[in-house]
Amino acid sequence: MAAQKAQRVIAVDLAEQMIEKAKVLHSNPNIEYICSNVLDLDVADNSLDAIVTSAAAHHLPYEWLLNFPKDKLKKGSRLIILDLVKANTLSDHLLRGFAFLPNIFMNLIKNGRLQKR
Repeated sequence: MAAQKAQRVIAVDLAEQMIEKAKVLHSNPNIEYICSNVLDLDVADNSLDAIVTSAAAHHLPYEWLLNFPKDKLKKGSRLIILDLVKANTLSDHLLRGFAFLPNIFMNLIKNGRLQKR
């Protein structure tokens, strides 16, 4: 887990249940959990080494999603956006199909089974 390599991690979610679940699953002392709207987060400019958003980008205003990382990330830092996508076109469906086998393979390696419990 990346939090084990980081000096400090800030984890933000609007839902208290998600924060509580994350605390149980990832109880590293270097993780600060904040139950808040990420839009209200007060972070100094040029202070973050990385921003990772998972299944949240589609909920955020597009302007904010572009400007927040630009202002808050240090030069040479990383922005990682993992989000939900609805397959609409033939190429979307083909891409999803190509991801099927690697996904099974990675689940077998990571979990020792085809699906998470």
